[in-house]
Amino acid sequence: ALLVLDEAHATLVYGEGGGGVAEQAGVADRVDVSVGTLSKAFGAHGGFVACSSPLHQLLLSRGRAGIYSTALPLPAVAAAGAPSD
Repeated sequence: ALLVLDEAHATLVYGEGGGGVAEQAGVADRVDVSVGTLSKAFGAHGGFVACSSPLHQLLLSRGRAGIYSTALPLPAVAAAGAPSD
């Protein structure tokens, strides 16, 4: 079984480093997949999936059509990186 946590409303809001509810509760190392959005606290658009390298490779190999059909514009990528600098 995998533990998938939707941190859409918790990213940059909860946790000492803005890592969400799992970080705040001290259980981030138990979460297999963390998904979220850049449209809430980051003020950009798009989303993210944080997971292990093997799962990342699986998602890339099975989800290419969805991943590459929704590429982010460069200004959105820059805006998403700005708060973490």
